Order: sequence, then C-alpha cells, then structure tokens
Amino acid sequence: MAAGATRKQGFLWSRPSLTALSFLALAVPVAVYFWFIGHYALNVIYYDSWSDVNLIAHPWNLWNQHNEQRVVFPNFIVLLLGNTVHFNTLVEDYLNGVMLVFATGLFVWTHKRRSPSTPWIYYLPVAIVMLSIVQAGSTLWGVQLAWYLVMLALAVTLYFLDRPTMTNLVMAAAIAAAVVGSFSSLMGLFIWPVGLALLWHRRRSKGFVFAWVGSAVVSVFLYFVRLDLNQTYQDPGYLHSHPIQGIKMFFFVIGDVFGAQTYDNVGHHVPNAPNAGNGVVIFLGVVVFAIAAWAVIAYGFRRDETSGGVVGVALVCFGLLTAFSIAYGRTSPDGLGVSGGPSRYTTFTLLILAGTYLALLNRPTSDARNEPSDQDELIERSDSGAEIPANGQAQIKSRDRRPYLVVLSLEIVAICLLIVMGTVEGIAYGRFWHQNEVQMADVTVNLNQASNSLIDDTLFPGGSHWVRLWAPIATERHLSLFATGAVAHYTKEGLFREFGVVSTRVAKPVAGATLSGGEFLDAGASCKEGVTKVEFRLTGGDLHDAPIGTATHTVDGWIAGWNTASVPNGIYTLESVAFASNGLSAHSPGIVVTVKNEP
Repeated sequence: MAAGATRKQGFLWSRPSLTALSFLALAVPVAVYFWFIGHYALNVIYYDSWSDVNLIAHPWNLWNQHNEQRVVFPNFIVLLLGNTVHFNTLVEDYLNGVMLVFATGLFVWTHKRRSPSTPWIYYLPVAIVMLSIVQAGSTLWGVQLAWYLVMLALAVTLYFLDRPTMTNLVMAAAIAAAVVGSFSSLMGLFIWPVGLALLWHRRRSKGFVFAWVGSAVVSVFLYFVRLDLNQTYQDPGYLHSHPIQGIKMFFFVIGDVFGAQTYDNVGHHVPNAPNAGNGVVIFLGVVVFAIAAWAVIAYGFRRDETSGGVVGVALVCFGLLTAFSIAYGRTSPDGLGVSGGPSRYTTFTLLILAGTYLALLNRPTSDARNEPSDQDELIERSDSGAEIPANGQAQIKSRDRRPYLVVLSLEIVAICLLIVMGTVEGIAYGRFWHQNEVQMADVTVNLNQASNSLIDDTLFPGGSHWVRLWAPIATERHLSLFATGAVAHYTKEGLFREFGVVSTRVAKPVAGATLSGGEFLDAGASCKEGVTKVEFRLTGGDLHDAPIGTATHTVDGWIAGWNTASVPNGIYTLESVAFASNGLSAHSPGIVVTVKNEP
C-alpha cells in the first residue's frame, strides 16, 4: 500500500481525501448557523439596540457603561456599522456569526497544535456544539456582539498563550486580546484567571507570568473605576441572603444549555419549544457539571507542558465562571431569576460541553508531564520507568480506563441530546422571533400611532420613553429599518393592518402584595382582532409558567378566582397570558407577590 493512504472498506483513501472530507463535514454546522440567521433574522432595532442609536448620534459616549458592563470595543464596532451599513442589524447578526466561527476554529487549532495526531473529523462535535442554534437568543439579536467579541478574544488569547514557543511579542498579542475581551463585557475579565492557569500549566517563565498578572490588575482597576454598581440588572444582594436559590440558578444555567426550557429575552416561554421544568433542567446541569468537574480534576490539577487537554480545561473553566456570574447577577425573587432569557446565556455555557470534549480527546495519564505531544511517534514511561508504546493516544492503566470511558460516554450522550433538543429549541425560537420582529418593524414605522404600552410590549420593555426619543435619530440618519424600502410598505399598511398585536397586563393584585386564602385576579387584555382567552400563570419554587386559573371576561376586565393555599408559601411571579383570535398570544410583565397562608 502506498504511503499516505488508508484502506477503508475495500476502498483506498488518501490522507488528503480524508482531510478534505473532514473539512467538508466541519463546514456543515457553519452553513446551518448562517442559514438560520438568513432565514429568521430581520433588520430591525429591539430593546438594548435602541441605546446603540443614541451612541451613533453621540459617539463620545464610548466609555459609558451598559448595565454592569464596559462595552468599549463593541461600541467601536457599532459606530463603524452606523457609518458604513446604516446600522443594519442583520449585518450585525452575520458579524457575530463570523466571530463565533473564527473563535471555534481557533479553539480547534489550538488543541490540535498540541495533539497533531488527532484526526480532523474528531473535532466535528466541537463545531456542532459551539455553533448550535440553541443559542438563538444571541444568534438573532445583534446587540450580543459584545459576547461574541469576548468569545473571539478568549480564542485569540488562548491561541497565543499556548504557543509552544513564547516570546515578548506573542505575550503582548495575548495581553492585547485579553484587554479587548475585558472591555467588551464583564465576562471578558474571566480571560485573565483562565490565562493565568494556562501559563502555570505550560511552565512559562516568571517574567511572562508577572507581565500577565500586572496587565490583569490594571485592566480590572480601569474596568471598575467609576463603575456605577447601582446599574446592575438585578440586585446581587438577594443571592447573599438566599444562597440555595443561587445554587439552583447556577445549575439551571448550565443545564439549560440543551434548550430544555426556553424563554425569550424578557422571560416569556417560547411557544412550541421544550418546557421540561426547573427540576429537569437543574438535574441536567448537575450532570454536565459533574462531567466537567471530572475533566478539570483529571487534566487541570497537574502541570502539563505538551498535551492539548489543558486547552479544553481552560474552556470549561471559562464556561463555569460565566455560569457563576450569571447566577450571581440574575438570581432574584422571580423564581430562579431566569427572566433575562436563558437562551442567550447558552452562548458561554456551550464552552463547558465543548471544552470537556476537547479535554477528553487526550486520555489522562498517571503523570501529565510524560504525555507526548505527537503520540504516533513518541513513547511514555510508566511510574516504574518501563517504556509503554503510544498508539495514537497516550495509554492509561486499566484501572484508570473505566472512569474515563464512563465520562466519555456521558459526554457523547450529552452532545447528542444537545443536537436533538437544541435544534428543536432553536427552530421554535427562530419562528417565534421572526414573528415578533415583523411586529417590531410595524410598530417602529408607525410609532406615532402606537401607545406606550404597545411600544413596551414590542420594542423596549419599560422603555417607550427612550424609543420615542431615539426613533427620530434613527429616521434622520437612515439607520436599520429606516434605510430600507420596508418603511414604505409598513407606512402604507398602517399599524396592525395585517395582524393584531396582543397586549395584556395584571391589574390586580399589585406588585409586592401579600396574598392569602381566596383572591380575585384581574387583568386587562386587548387585540384589534379580539381576545379569546386570558390565563393567569405562576412562576416560583418548583413552578414555572404554571396555569392557576382561566379568566372570565367582565366589564371590569378579565377576572379569575384563585385559592392561594394551592401553592406553598413563598415568593412568586404572577403573569397574565392573553390569546387572540388570530392565533397570537402575549405574556404580561410579571409582578412579584408573596403567598403567606397560616400553617
């Protein structure tokens, strides 16, 4: 048989042919990801993106914080988009996708550089995981470019820090990438501890370590200088007095990487998407955490100057740190605190699955320092000093093989579950989001005819004042939708000529009320084409979006009776859900109430 060829099922395959087929397979998740954007995304401004309109008009606000975030470099990109493509949010979505593809490619290459004998096709699960449409909440929302920029910065940093030969120039490039990540989002600050761990694993010189630590200290200091912590999304103080809720939220965020329970960006369940319940999602989170913890313990507690497994550990640690930060900042009296839209949180928690898989591609040895860099050519030594031939991968003792195979099997099952559930969730979210974006476009163009409550429901929850303030800027500068011919279409059709938007709000009880015994619930609901049904739903404890009553239409609104003793005492979020004759539905903003009945 000629050199460089492999016989497979009676056919002679050349290595270049196998490599070409591998890259073709790796291109499939990329193609699916960009098809998803093209099929479901629209060029329309939504929610936080309205503040980008203000930024384009006032570019000196680059340093201004957004919630608890410093988004300096994403702001630069927004200004660039505003002055080149009229802030086309569809271009923004595609740009996010390009950054994610490049980041995924760098993760793969950084690992393979240390494990050159690993076939390219083995990296297909990494591409599938990282480009999963389970993250539809980020994929279809251009403002998430801050997170994708952090992802790319992480990938570039690891690529440079893990080079076999470290120089001053390489270290400077790694530091520069980490700085970009740090001032793109709060999550970017986690690049520094992850990078420090990698420097320790690779036994870098003290000079490089000091340069890295010094840069980290300066970056963190500058990040928090004059940072107004009162602008955080939630009050993290709630977590300090309710640590159990925080732990649940941590595992919930990790477990929802499968899309087992899906919400939009304001906490409403997405129709036709999986709704497995909090308990199932938390259980999945515990399983994923256990698998990842095994990988970190097996590969991350010993110095390793050669293998690619440490790269996987770095990704796992970054994913876990982001899950912790989400739990810390988003845990609230609102049940598990998931009202921020977990679909978009999966962008970073996907790193846990991808990193664990990359780590498991290199079997753990009794001493990581003896693991060869090219396992096809080198040998390793056992603890007794006897040489053991390496056949494709480092060999492990039989007593170590069983737990490795168990963890690897669980990891493969987890990835398969992500493929199935994540695809179902992503398609459901895409359809739901596209329908909402059509409504957003109609309201945006016909803003003068829309009520504040309608603007709150469709364009910017609780931000109708800002939309009315910034919409003239978008119109004058021809930004986003206002640079397209769609404006004439929506103007001609008028507000809701083709469809009716559903709107509903809880009128009674009021937010913060303490309820006991029998209570009357009252909601307002409207739709041009008529409201057919209103339900009241409760979230909190073990309940999520649980129906507690169907309302009757009266002259005083939609009213239902509720026996509060049917649920345990505690803090809950109450919503009304209105259904219209055109098939659309809407959730009201949630109000927090306390149920307190006598034992």
